[in-house]
Amino acid sequence: VTGTGPGGLIRRGDVENAGKGGRPAEPAPPAGEELVKLTGPAAALADYMDESRSIPTATTFRTISVQVLDAERKRLNEALAVAARQQPDLRNAEANLRYAQAGTSAAKAGYLPQLTVETDMRYNTIIPTSVLPGNALNPSGDPNKLTPIRFNTAYNNTVGLRFIQPIYDPTRLVAIHNSRTASDLATAQVNRIRADKEESIARAWFDLLLDRAKLDYATKDIERATGNSTLIGDRFREGRALENDHADAKLRIRTAVLEKEKIEEDILTAQVNLSSL
Repeated sequence: VTGTGPGGLIRRGDVENAGKGGRPAEPAPPAGEELVKLTGPAAALADYMDESRSIPTATTFRTISVQVLDAERKRLNEALAVAARQQPDLRNAEANLRYAQAGTSAAKAGYLPQLTVETDMRYNTIIPTSVLPGNALNPSGDPNKLTPIRFNTAYNNTVGLRFIQPIYDPTRLVAIHNSRTASDLATAQVNRIRADKEESIARAWFDLLLDRAKLDYATKDIERATGNSTLIGDRFREGRALENDHADAKLRIRTAVLEKEKIEEDILTAQVNLSSL
């Protein structure tokens, strides 16, 4: 008995309805709410759903190995990778994408800070020299003795640093915008070509798998038709079957063989199409 009271409480009406084989009493609405009875299509649908609960149901479980499916998925991924390397349109599109990305990077680099180091190294082969009396710099020196004085060095070196930070350059902004647009277009082209190629290969691949499955069924059809023909042939020789039945059984074998040959041709065609993608 299913209780309709608060918390699953079994009421008297529940017991009486259960004893009569009827439905349990309708639960009381929560405080402050009104219970509205369904009518029309909604009520009919609710009745059908309630009646369906009395129909016996069965559940079955099947364990299916996915090793073959996993192996075929790996082979398909390998085929997609090989096709991507061998597709000239895709390779050209990827090259265009790399070129556009390089242009974008070069255009952006124009706004990066630039630090320049400058150096000037010179060797003076001629050094200015003056001759002064001996007491010009030393009062105790001999005025009659001349002393050579050099006013420079043999090497003259200078080092400088230059820091540049671009702030606004309309030309570079246009170049960046154009490079980004070219990169977006190249990316879209690569994605489109790759998607089209993957779709074509996947379609051809699954067509090939389907044809192989059909070939297995066709082989079994030949075996069944052959066994049926043998049985009817024995009955015909015993006089328990008509000659038309025997001929029809042989025709079924020939039809199954022709179907198998057609499927084999379809498999060969699918393999050729897949190798050309």
